[in-house]
Amino acid sequence: MDDMTDKMKKIAIHLDDLNDQGHVKKNSSNEKGYAKAYEIIRGSALWVHHLLDDELVIDLMISPTAKKNQPVLCGQAKQMFQDYFGDEVSYELWEHSDGTRVSDRYSFRVTEFDTAKIIAKVEELKQRLSSV
Repeated sequence: MDDMTDKMKKIAIHLDDLNDQGHVKKNSSNEKGYAKAYEIIRGSALWVHHLLDDELVIDLMISPTAKKNQPVLCGQAKQMFQDYFGDEVSYELWEHSDGTRVSDRYSFRVTEFDTAKIIAKVEELKQRLSSV
């Protein structure tokens, strides 16, 4: 079984979201790695994060500006994410590493899933979000 770092790398490769050196993107103050799966609108996107506690999550992040400019679309995306994952969705305010922005973060833990299952869930979510 892959460790979390290997899983994150395979997911980032699948999503074609590596940095210029071919490594998983990361901001050490917030996470061990991340990849953007799908941007709904600027400020609202689906992500996969490898967290500092070594958990992997699929999350939907929505900025205050996105909510202000596109409240219906952001509300539909949030509802779709919550309907897809059900009661296991966690919510928190997430502060960006620069300390200047805070976003709504809805997340679902996928640490125990194999890489193929995580990618399949991400692809299904991308498909559903494209119709929001």
